[in-house]
Amino acid sequence: MKGADLALTFLDLALIVACFGFAYRYLTSSIPRLYAKTLRELLGPWADQLLTSPLTSDLRLRGPLQFTNILPPRMQLPMSHDEFIACFERVAPGLYGEAFAILSRQAPQDERKEPPQNEWAQFTKRLKGLTEGEHSYEAQEILKISELHGQRELFRIRSALWQLFPDVNGLISRDKEFLTRFDHANRRRNFRQLTVMAGLLTFCGNLTLNRLFDIGNLQQGSPLFDAHVLIALPRMVWHGEFVNLLSYIAGCLLPTLTIAGIAEILDRKLFGTTWMNVMKPPMENDTSRSTASG
Repeated sequence: MKGADLALTFLDLALIVACFGFAYRYLTSSIPRLYAKTLRELLGPWADQLLTSPLTSDLRLRGPLQFTNILPPRMQLPMSHDEFIACFERVAPGLYGEAFAILSRQAPQDERKEPPQNEWAQFTKRLKGLTEGEHSYEAQEILKISELHGQRELFRIRSALWQLFPDVNGLISRDKEFLTRFDHANRRRNFRQLTVMAGLLTFCGNLTLNRLFDIGNLQQGSPLFDAHVLIALPRMVWHGEFVNLLSYIAGCLLPTLTIAGIAEILDRKLFGTTWMNVMKPPMENDTSRSTASG
């Protein structure tokens, strides 16, 4: 019976830690912050353009503490393949951005279909007149690609323009590996947070292994959390009772890891999101994405 009581106690404590972990992630928007950090490591300044530009605000969500509509949404959840392409094409500089905007409207998703021509033909005709000025190099690059593939191969022209941005293009071609890396980083960060919370719970509540084993012997109405040791800790440090302090910390280690491990399982089952799934839908609405904003 004592083993069953101990297991239920660990389960209850783990559920408390898992709920606190979810609340912390939601209030601090830790998933968007981790996604932004991972993007900056790979793309550098391009990531700031993708994550902060007003042109991409419709792909972002409002944070849990952003109560007004005065400022644009700032919280960017992991983007799908098509969302990332649309996001970058909007912030591409100069004539490249204009070219991507035209091609996204005209180039068909299926390269076997016959695309319309008028707008792209007018755009390239205008580029031929830009022989001087700050955009002359961009115009020459776009014209060179357009002449290489022909005016009617808009799908291939769009793909060739992407090759001019190797960092971003490399991330698009390896988006599955990138999301796998992000998913693993997200799980490691969650476990660290849950371990810290479980450690604070056991340390502040005197939930050492010996005390938890005697949980069945507690009198009716006795509190599970005991703050007497926490109150006595400053005195132990002041009088140099480091042996007793280290003994207390060692007694909290195993319960901390056990609670954190169970909490991590509960967290994945109850609140978990695998970001590999965002690759499947081409574009998700804000309602479906807001449920994962923790």
